[in-house]
Amino acid sequence: MRRYRPSASCARPSRSAGRRCARALRALQAQGLAIAGGPTAPLRVVEVSALSTDPLRDTLVHLHRLGRVPLTDLVGLRRALESAGAREAARRKPAPDLTAAREQIAAMRAAGTDIRAFDEADVRFHLEILRASGNEALSLVMLAVRDSIASHLHELLSALEDPSHTLRRLIREHEAIVEAIAARDEDASARLSDEHIARFYRRAMP
Repeated sequence: MRRYRPSASCARPSRSAGRRCARALRALQAQGLAIAGGPTAPLRVVEVSALSTDPLRDTLVHLHRLGRVPLTDLVGLRRALESAGAREAARRKPAPDLTAAREQIAAMRAAGTDIRAFDEADVRFHLEILRASGNEALSLVMLAVRDSIASHLHELLSALEDPSHTLRRLIREHEAIVEAIAARDEDASARLSDEHIARFYRRAMP
């Protein structure tokens, strides 16, 4: 965690500024974005990596179960998030380090037909691509969306009589996404990411 540093307005000795700062700090605490270590301890701002996506994930799950948000909409949201993340990763300067994403591809290959091991590496791969974009908001929202449909993904893969062909194809598509990002091709990165997700659901879902 990092220490919270007051803004210039917080430093002004006026009552109105003090009230504004107090309201802002209370809002941060209410949202779980800042923590007071004690009565005299400085306020600490929570790092993005420590934030929980559970509330958003649970909301999406409940809305889906109630029929308010169909699975196709969640898939569409995932497509939009991932294609945007891949585009930003390809555009980012300096170029992002894609080593972690490549390591997850290797883990998927090593998993063979172990669906659970493949699925875990697949999740980490997609998160690494979004982390490569440098956009923390995309990473957090995508994690919640991915978690909300995780059971469907696992069920779809587990239902395949012989998953080896599908898993090899997914690995090839992952490799193509990474290479497009490494080549700084924004359009190809976004297109390949979108097609990768759309193709899986189109083939796997009834």
